This record gives sequence, C-alpha cells and structure tokens, in this order.
Amino acid sequence: MRHHKNKSLLAALLIMPWLAACSLPTGEARTEIDIAAPPAHVWQVLTATENYGDWNPFLYEVEGTFTPGATVSIQSNSTQFGDMSFSPTILIVEPQKELRWIGDLPVPGLFQGEHYFLLTPTPTGTRLIHGENFRGLLLWVTDLGAIETDFEALNQGLKTEAEARASEARAS
Repeated sequence: MRHHKNKSLLAALLIMPWLAACSLPTGEARTEIDIAAPPAHVWQVLTATENYGDWNPFLYEVEGTFTPGATVSIQSNSTQFGDMSFSPTILIVEPQKELRWIGDLPVPGLFQGEHYFLLTPTPTGTRLIHGENFRGLLLWVTDLGAIETDFEALNQGLKTEAEARASEARAS
C-alpha cells in the first residue's frame, strides 16, 4: 500500500507544474504602424543594437546580437515598471520579416513574454506589427495598455529613424 501512495504522490508532483502552467493567465499587447520606408531600412534600424539609444525611448540599450539561441541584455524604460533590465533569448531572426525573443522572470509561472516584430511590405513602405504574448501570475496586476503605450513610443522612434534613412538613400 505504501508503494502505491508514493507513486500517486510522485505522479501528482510531476503533473502539478504542468497543470499550473496550463491555467496561467495569458494576454497580449499588440500595436501596428505604417512606415514610409522599405522593410530593408526598417530592418537595418531594428537590428543595429548599438544605435538603440539614438532613437528608441523604450528599449534604450541592447547588448548582444540578434542570433537565434543567443541571449541579449536589454535596458528598458517602461511607463509601468520604470527602468529595468532583462535578458531574453532570441527565437527567430528572419531578415526584413520577423524578429522574436522570449524572456521570463527567474521564478517559473510569474511572468513570461514572447516579444515580436513583424514587417510586411506595403505599396508605400512597411507595415510593422509589434507586440508581446504574455503568460504568468503577474498579469493579474499588469496594465497591458501601458505596455502598448511603450510599444507605440518605440514604433514612432523606429518610424522616424527608418524614414530618415530612406529619405537619405533617395537623396544620394
């Protein structure tokens, strides 16, 4: 009988984290902007990490390179969370199309975000979809609207910088 109880306890311990993960709250912050510059110019600005401080009021410092599997160090100035640093892992780097990373807090289940930038060519330039899919207990106290405000500030900075580069390229 004792052996049976140990197996049941072990099974419960193995299944509980999975069940908890399945029932964690989820949410998404998503923004869009049209940029009057081709995807190549937008991509160039987005991936030149050494220049983030020049145009990006939200993610103002990035150390590392956007390579799948790599970890980068990011400093951000969030409306909701203030100044903070995090080190996400790069998931997808598809030039001129998609950049995606994932980051989480050290305690599993508290907060995880999968951040993405999707670039689509348009007749007048590029459509940027910029967002993040969140999961974790801290979503109960997180204002996704404030996060979207931060994303919109980044989008506007990226738009201004990419359009300036496109204008310079046309002039030369």
